[in-house]
Amino acid sequence: MNQHFLYTLIAYISWGLLPLYWKALRHVPAKEILCNRVLWSAFFLFLIIVFLKRAGDLKKVFQNKKKIVAVISCGLLVSLNWFVYIKAVNDGNIIATSMGYYINPLFSILLGVVFLKEKLNNAEKVSIVFALSGILYTAWHYGTIPVISIVLASTFSIYGLIKKKNNIDSIISLAAETLIIMPVFAAIYFHIIKNEQVFIFNNMKIFLLLAGSGAITAIPLFLFGKGVKGIRLSTAGFLQYIAPSIALLIGIFIYDENFKKTEVISFGLIWTGLLIYSVSSVLKFRPQE
Repeated sequence: MNQHFLYTLIAYISWGLLPLYWKALRHVPAKEILCNRVLWSAFFLFLIIVFLKRAGDLKKVFQNKKKIVAVISCGLLVSLNWFVYIKAVNDGNIIATSMGYYINPLFSILLGVVFLKEKLNNAEKVSIVFALSGILYTAWHYGTIPVISIVLASTFSIYGLIKKKNNIDSIISLAAETLIIMPVFAAIYFHIIKNEQVFIFNNMKIFLLLAGSGAITAIPLFLFGKGVKGIRLSTAGFLQYIAPSIALLIGIFIYDENFKKTEVISFGLIWTGLLIYSVSSVLKFRPQE
């Protein structure tokens, strides 16, 4: 098996299994988990940068005013994404997070049209119609917009758009993002410790899980960064559906979340859109005979 493919596969499987990790911290408030994830991620990513001898690349990001604005924006977006994801998982909404990451590629297409003036082919137009139909069907049936799914998809899509426009390496970018927002979250965590009950000091298991949030954030990203450079774009496109698929199965079969007729129809519409989009992408990037 190609090592680049293996790295990318492991990264997506790791992301798919994340709900199990956050569920182990279900009794800890999402805001405390988020503070720990930001602080420990900044620490762990900085160690990786030093190990890879790329401190110079990190320094260049902080010396570029345009990239600093991009890094701050990305830091805020990824923090919101992480918070919504963690809270959703621990509130019993894993399936909603899965939907969010299924529709994320199609949100990215829309952003490309709006901000990068990209043109849609007919297959991409049809795929977006199917995905929007799935979202609207859920909204119609339950009488409420699937906020979790839309927030996750939109924040991650905008995050990806900013990174694309500023062309910053993934590891360097996330290290810069977490380092630049670290003081804010350190202050928030200090306030929480001073005024509320905190769980990090309850027992060694919780401490290790919270401290480990840095590693489980950085390692899959590191593997993804190494792997995606050596595989075809169409292959990466298919692999990205592994994570939400694993999360969906975890939500249904481990935590008994609701997946009945409404969910089958809405996910079926989204999956149809993704299938059309994926086949179109493969044909688009297939070498000509």
